[in-house]
Amino acid sequence: MNQVLVFRIGDELYGLEVTWIQEVAEAPKLHYIPRAPEFLLGAINFHGNIVPVLDLGTFLGFDRRENDLRVIVLTAKECSLALATHQIRGFVPHDAEA
Repeated sequence: MNQVLVFRIGDELYGLEVTWIQEVAEAPKLHYIPRAPEFLLGAINFHGNIVPVLDLGTFLGFDRRENDLRVIVLTAKECSLALATHQIRGFVPHDAEA
């Protein structure tokens, strides 16, 4: 049985399997990126690596809202990326066969 991290964007709930998540980082300091698109909030220093932070709500076309102070840092296979969401709810069990 796997676990899923549940988060909110707008009024909708989404989930991401924990195998895709490296860490949920608490209130990281965002560094400004000049001329970046509006859905790119900036970058964080994550254990010595520069990781861009994507405002997932803006990227998906939702109305702008204040994001949770935490970001979801994805596991780096192809590239590093962190997701800012409106609210992180927590982990729930998920049966992959259901």
